Amino acid sequence: MPSMQMDSGSPCWERTDTSLDFPVFATVTRDGLTLFLGEHSGDGALGGAAYLVVDDVDALWEEIRARGIVVQQPEPTPWGTREMTVVDPDGNQLRFGNPVSE
Repeated sequence: MPSMQMDSGSPCWERTDTSLDFPVFATVTRDGLTLFLGEHSGDGALGGAAYLVVDDVDALWEEIRARGIVVQQPEPTPWGTREMTVVDPDGNQLRFGNPVSE
């Protein structure tokens, strides 16, 4: 996912478990999954999106809020999930969701 804000001390990435290799590459790793962020031209357009399935989106929301990142509370969807979206300084959207148990 393209990101031009990594070296600016962006709170969005500072407050995550992030490994940075400036100036052009970073990884964000959680629970064995890694998201690659790059400043290379040709890595894609800013304003991309990714959907990540998590075990408990509400618990993740609480954790993100506790780190001082402003994000809307997860909401139910018509397709049977609870979801929230985090938007980074470059306009990339990271949507997190989990299926709702019946």
